[in-house]
This record gives sequence, structure tokens and C-alpha cells, in this order.
Amino acid sequence: MLLNFGNKRIIATANYMGNAQLIDELFAFIYTMPPLQERPDDIDYIKELFIKEALRTLMIDKSDIHSDQIPTNLTSNTESLKKSVYLYLMQYSMNDKEIESVLYAYLLKHLEGKDGYREYLALYEKPLIKAGLKKFGSQLQLSQVLGINRNTLRKKIHEHNID
Repeated sequence: MLLNFGNKRIIATANYMGNAQLIDELFAFIYTMPPLQERPDDIDYIKELFIKEALRTLMIDKSDIHSDQIPTNLTSNTESLKKSVYLYLMQYSMNDKEIESVLYAYLLKHLEGKDGYREYLALYEKPLIKAGLKKFGSQLQLSQVLGINRNTLRKKIHEHNID
């Protein structure tokens, strides 16, 4: 979205208007910007900026990453968009040791109770099965890849409510 401000300068921005009458008295021109989700050109532009920033910040050297691969979360405008970019790129670039470290930190914080093994086994099984189904497209083929019986796989799909 392009705005022609001519010789005008933006001197204030805010997410909250507060006292609208006082704002009107202080500022000659007030423009209410629509939410980011209503500005698709801005979404693409800002997303590309966040991708470049994240690649540099996270020291990721990936030229095969395309903007359309990255989920776009606009629930909190640019904040949630930036977070979705960073999360995706972190997940995309992590190796086995980094994943293990993340799981360790999570389990160290949350592991309690009497049935922890069963409770947290889903952290591994559910994404493994979902990714396998997406990648192979067949329960039979996935059961062979995982080295488990097809009926066992079906049972686990049902237990984890996987579509």
C-alpha cells in the first residue's frame, strides 16, 4: 500500500489511540492503517525482510528456502509474522543434537507425574507419524519404513487423533 505524504512526515505511530480528542488537537493528519492481513503486498514485502533478517541472525545458509513455504501467522500483525518466520527457519535448520537439546530443555521443565513416559512419548510419535504419512502417503509404506506392523501404526494413528 503506497501513501503519498508529499512534504509531510510521520511523527507518531501507535497501536492505542487513548484520548481521541487530544490526539486530534495535537496532530493535523491521522491515518488509520488497516490490519496487515488486509494488505497482501505488505505481507509479502515484510515477510521477505524477516526471512533475510532471520537467515542472517540465525546464521542459516539456505538458498532453497522460499517465502511461500513458510506459514504466515498474522494474528498479531508483524509480531506474529516475524515469530512464524523465525520458528520455521529454526525448525528447518535444526540438526539432531539441537532437536535433542530442545526436547531435553522442555522435558526438564515439564516432566512430572507417574506416567511421564507415556505422556511425553506423543512428542516423538505424533510428529513422526504425521510427517511419515505426508511424505509417503500410505500407511502400508510408512509401517514398512518405521519397521512396525501396519495394525500397530493404525492403532497409533487413532490414539493420536491423526487424520
